[in-house]
Amino acid sequence: MSKETRTIRPFTGLGELASVFDSTVLRFGSDVCLANESVTVDLTPPEFLARSVVLEWAADAESFERFRQCVAASPLAAGFELNDLGIMVIASSTFLKIADRVSTCRVPELNGLSRVTDLVGNRKPDALRAPFSGFAVDVYLVLTRALPTGTLQPHRVGTWLARSQFRVETTQGPALLPPTPHRESVRASPSDPGTHPSQ
Repeated sequence: MSKETRTIRPFTGLGELASVFDSTVLRFGSDVCLANESVTVDLTPPEFLARSVVLEWAADAESFERFRQCVAASPLAAGFELNDLGIMVIASSTFLKIADRVSTCRVPELNGLSRVTDLVGNRKPDALRAPFSGFAVDVYLVLTRALPTGTLQPHRVGTWLARSQFRVETTQGPALLPPTPHRESVRASPSDPGTHPSQ
């Protein structure tokens, strides 16, 4: 049986809107993660926690202006109003089983969006504090209000129209309790719960 999974997006008429984040990159310190890819880092926990985490929406000022124009114009071409949409950034850790909303921006407020968005702020979100398992950052263009129902048209609040994911993995491995073998003196002790009375 196949274990392949796919995200089904049966929406029609999205055009350039569906790929608006394809040129966005995540910078984790000196490491760069491209959209829908992953990077693996070999860092100690203090080094991991000290690193900056930023989203770079575009490579330079000119391409950033094109990005903002695309985000502002594509919804209109797809039949949406600007007030219908917003950008949401979610950081998550599957090992810690947590997710944090680290940034939001309504499409009409794009003029206030910087080319580089710091995801740490004054305190690093818990989902980004996972040096033994890494984390994921998902960027979504979502509906911010309910729309009339239409055939193959998104209409529910929170439905995403565009998405890119960035994964930072680590070589540390989960910090579990490793099994430690008993010393011979302990194994031979009658008080050892692992010793059978008949032995």
